[in-house]
Amino acid sequence: MARPQTDHDEMREQLLDCAEQIIRERGPVAPTVTEIAAKCGMSQSNVYRFFPNKDALFEASVERWFAPFNDIMDEVVESDLEPREKLFQFFARRAALKAARYEEDPDYFQSCMTLGEEYSDVVMGYIDLADHYMAIILGEAISAGYFAGMTIDQLVSPVNLMLQPYCDPELTMRYPTATEKNLRIIVDTIFDGLRGDREVQKSEPLRLASELARPRQVSITRDRLSSGAGISSGSAPSTRMPNGSAIKARVSTNGSSSAIRASIRGNSPSEARAV
Repeated sequence: MARPQTDHDEMREQLLDCAEQIIRERGPVAPTVTEIAAKCGMSQSNVYRFFPNKDALFEASVERWFAPFNDIMDEVVESDLEPREKLFQFFARRAALKAARYEEDPDYFQSCMTLGEEYSDVVMGYIDLADHYMAIILGEAISAGYFAGMTIDQLVSPVNLMLQPYCDPELTMRYPTATEKNLRIIVDTIFDGLRGDREVQKSEPLRLASELARPRQVSITRDRLSSGAGISSGSAPSTRMPNGSAIKARVSTNGSSSAIRASIRGNSPSEARAV
């Protein structure tokens, strides 16, 4: 972030520092203007010389939080990297910054996430800005021949879904597997496999077993069942197991589908069935 250029800017930064310090000490409870003024050693009325109201002060706090992320996005988008590498850097660098902030002070990080929900309208503006930057990168990729048959609007949603653990701070902290190595794999998969010019194959609808025709029965002895050979039509004889129980197998066929049902009956009244 650029250093304050005037005394006015410097005092605004001091007020934001005081608000941040209160949150670090107390947790996710938004400090009042009175508390911030006392922390900064000035009157409440003096605070309003720099921020017209409490909302303006916290909007400035949100802006300061997102400023480094905006700088990263600017640098990546303006770079001469090819689109695949741009998308990787776009997510990798921001995820690394989030991780560093979390490791520095996990409680403060979580407090900021909680307070961000109270100012979700302001936060959403920065999320929309990130989508705008990503759309620029995806547009460059389309111009370079990637994602045949897809538009930018069609791309933004699935790409965001696949990369959620790298942009949602809550998920970033919960998934230790959200590493740069796995990010590289995901980005490569997106560029190598995501396209809209493939013919969608229709799959057969699922059917309940009760909807199938009555199956014919064929028998398999235990030895043949284990070897996968010797299926013949007829009844299904029982084969004695070493423990005295009997195994009976039936193969039910219906068109191209088949199912094996085997029942094992021991000497006790209980019966075990596996399908």
